[in-house]
Order: sequence, then structure tokens, then C-alpha cells
Amino acid sequence: MEKYFEVLCMCPLFRDIAHWELTKALHCLNARVFSFEKGEAVMNESEPAKYVGIVLTGSFQIVRTDFFGNRSMIANLIPGELFGESFACAGVEVVPVSVLASEAAEVMLIDCLKISHSCSNACQFHQQMIATLDKGKQHKQQQNGLSTLPKTPPGCKKGGVFAWQGKEENIPRAGLK
Repeated sequence: MEKYFEVLCMCPLFRDIAHWELTKALHCLNARVFSFEKGEAVMNESEPAKYVGIVLTGSFQIVRTDFFGNRSMIANLIPGELFGESFACAGVEVVPVSVLASEAAEVMLIDCLKISHSCSNACQFHQQMIATLDKGKQHKQQQNGLSTLPKTPPGCKKGGVFAWQGKEENIPRAGLK
């Protein structure tokens, strides 16, 4: 895990944690690193929202699929950036977007419950991480024009159409696995 320390220190979640404490924090959080090839999904729309992800290498795209099957890119993610925290830590049942590798890439996934619930060792970094996640969630919602998480419109099935404000790009369906 030490080979990722430089990237992890760029991440808001770990920015104020000393290197010597980072190893302990990652172990306590049961952080896991996964590799993905281009087009593979880290998170799929309609899957349970329980993980916070940190891009370690490569890049990812956050994509939503509308009712008609059209894909729109919501954001590009580069090393050091967080994703999934707005949904996982808010208790959203399922993720309303997909996160896809734009190239060969690595990501660290942490169960949100491991962050939000202090362990029996009462590690110092837990409260700091909770405060950081809360600030980050509020900032992302304001940046994306979302004051609250999207709700399913009346008359639509759960997991159907979601309304997002902000700039979107259409991504051809054939370009993604």
C-alpha cells in the first residue's frame, strides 16, 4: 500500500493524516485495491451503494444511463479523487450512476461503514474522515447543482430516470463494454 501514499495524500480523505498513521488507518479501514481494464465497471447503476472509492492510477468516468439507454458522462476521475461517497455515506440504497475505467486503472475501495463507525481502538482519524466526507459531499452537491440526492419521478420505476443538472456529454453506447 505504501506505493500509493503519494496519491492517497492528495485525496481529501487522507490529506491531513501523517504518513506513519496512514498505514494504520488503511488497515483499520480494511481498504482493498482492485485493478480494472478499460470499460470495466467499478460500480454499476442499481448496485448497492456501500463503498467509497479512491482513484489510484489511470482514470475513470462517472456515467448515467437514461430511460432510453443513452449514456451521459457526468465526470472524469483522476488519481487522488474520491467517488461514491455521496451515495454510500448518505445511506442511498443503490447507486444511480456507473463508474467505468477509461483505461487500465487501479482503485481503492473502502466500506463506508468502516469510515463512519469508529473501531474498538478509537482511532483518531475516524472523526477527521467523517468531517472531511461531509464537507466533500456538500461541495459536490453544490457543484453539480444537487441540493439533495435524486429521487425517482412519479410514475417511473425505481432506478429509472434521474434528473441531473449541469453539463453532460453523450457517450456512444458502443464505446463502452
